[in-house]
Amino acid sequence: MDQILLTPDGAHAVFHAFRSSSPVHRALFCVSVTGGTPVQVSHNLPGQDQTTAHLPSGPGFQLAPDGSRLLYVCGPNLNALGLFIRPLDLSAPAQRLTPDDGAHLVDDAFLVDPGGTWAYYVTARPYTGLHR
Repeated sequence: MDQILLTPDGAHAVFHAFRSSSPVHRALFCVSVTGGTPVQVSHNLPGQDQTTAHLPSGPGFQLAPDGSRLLYVCGPNLNALGLFIRPLDLSAPAQRLTPDDGAHLVDDAFLVDPGGTWAYYVTARPYTGLHR
């Protein structure tokens, strides 16, 4: 485990953990602070299992200010990273926020505004994105 965040209510911990000694075998998990089995909250890429989804070496994830959604960086390889959002309760599938046009996210360069309405990100192309 190389980073951990607590939900604003302090009830759950979200963490970025290695699934093996390889830096590509990582996933994001959520667990109750009172114990239990961690649940994978990062999505599996189409046609791949969780051990082939690439997460960057940096933190690469944030909780929305209200703690209900997880924003994270993921991709089929480190040169094709996108920004995704998913409800922490897994009530809906992950949604890609960045364009899927070959302009990959620059490592973990994103932030969420304090109101939780906007996500700002930087891509390898000369533009910065916004998603509401």
